[in-house]
Formats: sequence, structure tokens, C-alpha cells
Amino acid sequence: MTFRTLALFAVIACSGDSKPVDTATGSDTDTVEPTSPTSTGTGTGTGTGTGTGTGSGTGTGSTTTDTGPTTTDTGSTTTDTGSTTPDTGSTDPTTPPPWPSLPALHDTIQESLDAARVPGAQAAIIKDGAVVWADNWGVRDMDEGDAVTSDTSFLLASISKTVVGVALLQIYETGAFELDDPVAPHLPFTLVHPTSDTPITFMHLLTHTSGIKDNWSILDAGYAPGDPTEPLVDFLERYLDPEGSSYDAERNFYDRGPGERFHYSNVGAAVAGYLVEGLTGVDLRDWSDERIFDPLGMDQTSWTLAGLDESLVASPHICYGSCTVLPHYSYPDYPGGALRGSAENLSRFQAAISNGGAIDGIRLLEEETVAEMLEVRIPSEGQGLIWYQMNIGPYLMVGHDGGDPGVTTDMYYRVKDGTGFSLLLNGEPSWRHLEDMEQALMDAADNDL
Repeated sequence: MTFRTLALFAVIACSGDSKPVDTATGSDTDTVEPTSPTSTGTGTGTGTGTGTGTGSGTGTGSTTTDTGPTTTDTGSTTTDTGSTTPDTGSTDPTTPPPWPSLPALHDTIQESLDAARVPGAQAAIIKDGAVVWADNWGVRDMDEGDAVTSDTSFLLASISKTVVGVALLQIYETGAFELDDPVAPHLPFTLVHPTSDTPITFMHLLTHTSGIKDNWSILDAGYAPGDPTEPLVDFLERYLDPEGSSYDAERNFYDRGPGERFHYSNVGAAVAGYLVEGLTGVDLRDWSDERIFDPLGMDQTSWTLAGLDESLVASPHICYGSCTVLPHYSYPDYPGGALRGSAENLSRFQAAISNGGAIDGIRLLEEETVAEMLEVRIPSEGQGLIWYQMNIGPYLMVGHDGGDPGVTTDMYYRVKDGTGFSLLLNGEPSWRHLEDMEQALMDAADNDL
């Protein structure tokens, strides 16, 4: 877990680190143009992030064989905005099931939380395409003392990007674009890399190879209590358009052009989030509600605080020396990390992906699209389309993690069988304590469920 500038806390009057570059290793990875590879095994990798920020794991990716470029541009078509495939007779997903009692696991997690000085947590386990267990620990807010319950929502940080990826691929399935299509025609502002004639494509954004740099002097200044007041498109225009008020060719872009090098990019993910609206006319927040959250019964999940009962939202905590409770915050580039949700909600989404795109008769993506999303495009990073592979202990896992001031989040499942977990914390544990909790969850999944 790496640390970044403290400029944010001039805004929220706290101290600590800030929004992630998840699983950051500080590496700048040279890449060829992202391709659609055929996986051939496991090898070494560096996780999914570069630069400064917080995250929750580095690891090894999947070695792949490059088999050539992805499908070329075939033109844009009208986007289907119909409803998600309906439920085919499952029980109400919003009714909490009676989870098995695993007291040894509960105690193990609590010991790690106490040692790491993390006030509260949620976790859930998935197996065979379903959520099979969940539990809660501690308090939402140390000042208030209210317990974390199954209704508590946590800031998900960069796990949020996985929802952006699924939303954009839902549109991809309608034939509205190809992965190698340039994104500029779908944006109401100019987006051109300042040192390259190569256009930025959907593939570049989804694999962090766009050449768009996170300029933290700008991003930090965007953190503020409550929901963002600046529209996403306005932020992107002032940051990326050469005529924008925050445009800086050297600080907002890398010198290497699109497709030339892997650089984890929160702003690139924000552009991907805006493209949902650019392609369909439907805001990402509304699309997510209508096509993902509502169908899956994810009633404690929202891109905005206004969409939740704020009294049930877990507060971020910084505990270096004394503990500080941070206000609920967000930022204009919200698709990069400002989603909030519960572990049970998140694990229904995760289980659907692990099950080829569907859960309880509700299909988010076609099985072929899920396979395309999870294919490793940048072997050195284990990077697919937003989702990525890494090793956790002895297991090759796929998913995403996240870190923001006062929060740490994990969502991974094992590649070989779909068994996995989500873990949401309103604090910042050490690597050792985080790994202890991850291993305890996988041990319980294998031995007790």
C-alpha cells in the first residue's frame, strides 16, 4: 500500500493518504498494443497499478500468448436500452438468508481488525456462483458507536471500476462499438494524446494503456464532503481538452502514446464511465441502477450518498496514533472509486461474473463477454478489461481491490473454481493483517462451507 499527497485534507480537514492507484508497485510497464490473448498459464506480474495511491495487493498475473489484435471497427449502431433479463423464479434477493455461523472465522478476522486498528468490516464468501456466507464486525463510526450490520454501506474505492467495466460491456454487446474503436467521436470535448497520433480507444481505457495520467494536484483538490457538485463531463473537459482550464499536456498525459505503456489511470476509468452516457444518453448512475443494482437487489449500493440512508454508511477512519473519523466524501471523477455498497450486495455482483454473467436467472453479461472481459491483455500486469488477475497466497485470483482515505476493499475469486470473497474495511490495515484476513476467508470457504 503506497501513500500519496496530503492535499486532500486541506479540503476535508483530516490527515492521511488518498484515492488509490490500486495494487501499486511503482512500475511503468512497457506494453505492445493490447490484444485478445489466449491464456497459457501463470507467470509473474505486478498487480494493476502504478504511481502513487493506496491499494490492497500486488501479485502475479497470468502469462498469455499474444494472438493478434482485437476486432477492428465495424461502425456504431443504435444502442438497445431495453431491460435486463428478468428473474426466472428465484427467491427475493433482498431478503437476507440465514448465513452459516463460523465463529472461528469471525474471531480470526476480529483479531486482525484489532491488531490493525480498523474499526469496522464486512465480508462475504461466494462459491458455485452464489453468495454462501456473510458477516459483520465492529462499528460504522467510532464517534457514534453504531454497529456495522448487513445494511451498512462502505466506500468501495477502485472496486467501483468493475461496475464501469460491466456497464460499458453491456453496451458493447448491443454492437454500439468495437473495443478498438476510437472513443473521441462519443465525447463532447476534444480528447487527443498530445505526443501521439494514435487515437485513444475503448481497449486503451479498459486496460490502463491510454496514456492519460492522474495529475494528483488536480485530483486531490476535487475531494470534498458529500456528493460531487461538478458534473463528470465538466471535469473531464477541463482536464483533457486542450482548451480546458486544468489542461496540462505534461502533467495530465504520459509522454508515451496510447497502447505503448501500462499506467493505471483513475481519469481514464472516469472517461470510460462517461462513455456510458456518451453512447446511450443515459447517465452512468442511472444505467447502473437500472441494469445492475436493481435487478440484483443491490439495495445498499449507490454512486451517490443521496441514494443511500447516510446514517447507515460506514465512515472512513485514519488511525495513525490517534484515530480520526473522516467525513463521507466524493470527487468529480467518481467512476474511478466513489461507489458505495455492502459486502453482500457486492458479492452478488461478483458471483454473477464468476458464474459467466448471471445469478438467480438475472443475466448481466453474456458468457462470451465475461470471458472477453477477463482475458489477460497485459501479461505483465495480469490486466484484463478493468478486472485483473493476481496471486493471493497460493491462489490465482481475479477481481479488483481499492483504497481511499480511511478505507480498504478487496473483491477476488479463484480463477479455477469461482470461490472467492469480498472484504470491506473502514480503515487501513497493514499488508500483513490484510493478507491474514484474505487467507482466513479462503480457508473458511474451502474447509467450512
